Amino acid sequence: DLEDATSITSFTSRISQRYGSLKLLVNNAAAVPQERSETPEGHETQFAVGVLSYHRLTRALLPLLSASAPSQVLNIGSTFAGGLDTSDLSFSRRPYRPLQAYQASKQAVRMLSWGWAERVQ
Repeated sequence: DLEDATSITSFTSRISQRYGSLKLLVNNAAAVPQERSETPEGHETQFAVGVLSYHRLTRALLPLLSASAPSQVLNIGSTFAGGLDTSDLSFSRRPYRPLQAYQASKQAVRMLSWGWAERVQ
């Protein structure tokens, strides 16, 4: 369950215990609820699934990826990306519109990818 940080931690722990290396991580997830909803942690669901899960998986699996260098992380985005309002990532102060939230989450994935690329080089 990619909207649940505990589930991601459990998954990455199992992977780390089972395997000593990881050559490729493909992050490809999205949720497009028609009504605004939140995860148990209080994050807007679409942002949690489409952005935070990518970050959490990559961060937790980075030791395996590093042990396998050269390795790759592929974050799936969209050409529809754009319109990210960093002052209201959870759509708590503006009307929730599913496609606008999707578009913003995919822009956040682009930014996350650029940040990770700079961080691990």
